[in-house]
Amino acid sequence: MTREQLKNLWLEDFQEPNRVLCYGAGTVARYAIESYLCAGMNVAGFIDRNKKGTVETSRGALPIHTIDGALAAFGKDVSIIVTIESRTVYEQVREDLIAAGFSAGRIFDHTISSWLTVPSPKCWCRDLFTSVRLAHNSIMKCCMWGENRNFSMEPLERGVPYEQALQNCVDKIEHYYERARAGEVPLYCAGCPFLEDRELDGFPKVQTVVFAVSAHCNLECSYCYFTGMRNGQMEEFPYSAARYGELFQSMLRYLREKDMLAPNVHINYAGGEISIHPGRKALLSMAEEPDYECYMFTNCVVYSEEIAQALSGNARNAVMCDLDAGTRESYMLVKGFDYFDQVVENLRKYARRGKVILKYIVLPGMNTSMEDYLGTVRLLKELKLEELILSRDYMLSLDFQEERRVLFEVARLRNVLAENGIRGIIDGIESITGADSFSERQIQIMDRFFRQTPPKGDTT
Repeated sequence: MTREQLKNLWLEDFQEPNRVLCYGAGTVARYAIESYLCAGMNVAGFIDRNKKGTVETSRGALPIHTIDGALAAFGKDVSIIVTIESRTVYEQVREDLIAAGFSAGRIFDHTISSWLTVPSPKCWCRDLFTSVRLAHNSIMKCCMWGENRNFSMEPLERGVPYEQALQNCVDKIEHYYERARAGEVPLYCAGCPFLEDRELDGFPKVQTVVFAVSAHCNLECSYCYFTGMRNGQMEEFPYSAARYGELFQSMLRYLREKDMLAPNVHINYAGGEISIHPGRKALLSMAEEPDYECYMFTNCVVYSEEIAQALSGNARNAVMCDLDAGTRESYMLVKGFDYFDQVVENLRKYARRGKVILKYIVLPGMNTSMEDYLGTVRLLKELKLEELILSRDYMLSLDFQEERRVLFEVARLRNVLAENGIRGIIDGIESITGADSFSERQIQIMDRFFRQTPPKGDTT
């Protein structure tokens, strides 16, 4: 479909009495289906060559059909969304479906969800309008809503000029803005509790640009999505590591030329490990520019002089480290390696050069002993830090009991910090990381635990 045709797609075309089938019952489909159902799409089932049976969804089990079975059951004019990421595979699937007798005009790839919009009483989202993130396979938005977690706006593919991907991304942001003014949000955002009722009185500027190519790292954190991917499942990336650095710089130049960057824009080096990235020198050279405020998310295993220079060259820049432990044993359990003493020493060095921010991802049973909490307090005092960001594993869907354990432990650590004159930050985290770890309801529960569970620990 042409870009103009995509812009003119409407949700009504995929709702009753029209029916929709998803081709492919794999990972992409399992993530996409809940957005489709929440938006009111009339999804009747799946087509898959290799799978049989049903797919469980929040609205019940949906059957998996063969191509011939789907044609017999639904007819040639049923809408089919090919929920497979590969463009090459999509083109082959499309040819097969047309050859089988399905209407070519009703076959779509899964990226239509980044063009379709749905009515919403609240249409403002900070992440949607004011942040852009370069990931390993797409230009995307960071999102904490639902099971999808990440809103892939524009895929990065071999053979497609990167400049074209950037232009497509800007087109979509402009498309969302115009639809938001008419009271609609992207299909992906349907039902999101984080949407706000805010007047859209001018096209918003991008406030945060994130480098999030996560393949290059020297740890194996238990909560990291790429830890599992690196264990024999890593997909082939479209570009080399050095090329990703060049693309990120191109993204900043492009957004600046389009006058889309806010004054004092935040740049977050948040994917992989910036201290060992082959393009770190060029990437971090931007950190000394006065128009940028750069946060370097590093595990501090390796001390980088480029990071140190970025700290001392601009007082607004900062090192952001997920320490996640107060003892060597817990650090090894969470991170996979025994680098605790080395990391602590590098934190001391960075603190002498500029601003250091520590974050603690609370993982019940792994880093929630009083020894961990008190060890963290001792380090914070040594570094003369007055606050600690408290977070959770946001890639993990919490059932009721696990959520309760996480919230209780966050409150307990917050109490230990308060007893020692240190502030535990559980809200406002988005100003640093670009994402919320806790909902308003979860914060209310933690506040109650915080008031009712005073600690009896000290740092001596």
